Amino acid sequence: MNKSKNLFTKILFTGMAITLVFISCSLAGDMDALREKTGEGGIVLPDPPGLPPPTIIVVEREGLDTLADKLTWLKTNAVSNSNYLLEVYEDESFEGGLYDKIDANYYLSYNGRSNITIYIKGKDEERVLSLKSQGILFGIGNGVTLILNDNITFKGRNPNWATLVHVKENATLIMNTGAKLIDNKCNDFIAGAVWVEGGTFIMNGGEISGNSGGEAGGAVLLYGDVDQKSSFTMNDGLITNNFSYTRGGGVSIEDSNSSFTMKGGEISNNKAGTESGGEGGGGVNAGGTFSMSGGKIKFNQAHEGGGVSARGNFIMTGGEITDNTAKEDPAGGGSGGGVAVDGKFTMNGGIIARNIAQGNTYGFGGGVYVNPALGTIMKANGGTIFGHYSGAMDPDRNIVKNNSGSEKTGMGNAVYITSTKKKEGTADIMVNLDSTKDGAGGGWFN
Repeated sequence: MNKSKNLFTKILFTGMAITLVFISCSLAGDMDALREKTGEGGIVLPDPPGLPPPTIIVVEREGLDTLADKLTWLKTNAVSNSNYLLEVYEDESFEGGLYDKIDANYYLSYNGRSNITIYIKGKDEERVLSLKSQGILFGIGNGVTLILNDNITFKGRNPNWATLVHVKENATLIMNTGAKLIDNKCNDFIAGAVWVEGGTFIMNGGEISGNSGGEAGGAVLLYGDVDQKSSFTMNDGLITNNFSYTRGGGVSIEDSNSSFTMKGGEISNNKAGTESGGEGGGGVNAGGTFSMSGGKIKFNQAHEGGGVSARGNFIMTGGEITDNTAKEDPAGGGSGGGVAVDGKFTMNGGIIARNIAQGNTYGFGGGVYVNPALGTIMKANGGTIFGHYSGAMDPDRNIVKNNSGSEKTGMGNAVYITSTKKKEGTADIMVNLDSTKDGAGGGWFN
């Protein structure tokens, strides 16, 4: 066989008879031609990034008309080291489930079986899977990968006590272009859309929007036991218009073992905190490790760290943090329009621009605010944090202003740590900053 080809398997269930159809097709081949060979039930999904060319079993059988039917069948018939495609033909509603009820059909966990991959996609057009009652929509258990492909939408409810998708230890959720997680208003501690508890979440595309979390993570929460490591990698896609009552309007990393890697995509228009209270991280609350090499974090809002609250370790080598706002209401000043640092911030690349620190009087650190008692900043060999050039109105400048709109210099338009350790002018790629050093030795001159 030509090794440049993929071998797909289509299994058709007709009564008790099983028909195997082996299909060899090039990855770059014409998908329409493939459907002509296999009929409308043929495999048309591209290989998911990072996985070997799969043999995919399309579950089609008389009596398996709905996704619920197919999930019931899979609970009994799934075997280890297999890949299954579940196509959704109509919108469906499910009763909300419980966390860790692994024997339920909505919990993708298969006792004694592992390395099982399940693809869910809408047939021909967008198909919506929604909740009839409060609870989770899906759980993903040990040794299982769920891949959401085109034309599939998971829709939550308001209110709800649970997240939409629960990703357990050694489980994986992958979102590709055309998948959506929307409109789940969780009033518990947990995030509205995805709770990763020791598992892995990879976002290659799609959209997470309109969700809220009671305390941490409007859209995505990374949180597990002390010996668990949760991870989220964002290669592309959109996380927008989500809300957390306390911290991490878009994404919240709650424990030091967990990590979020942002290589692309956009986190925008999210908010953490209410008018009367809240903490930080309108876009991202980084309590663990947050590595940003690409993508955009913009138009988010929180009391501190309009874009990012760096409570753990934030490493920025690329990407953009722009147009975010730290706003403290009804009194006081917002801190860190772009980034607020209570942990460690290392910047070797990327751009921090057009952010605002705002308050009833004035804020601190239009671009970056560093808590002098808890935080550190090290900027070396790259990256730009915009400020004022001798008061010039640079359109990319970070701003400190009051609620009336009056701008203020002297409060760290670029970076603020203390009244004697701040940066008003732009810290471009030639300017290094080190909060452990005073004066010009640390880059604190204007």
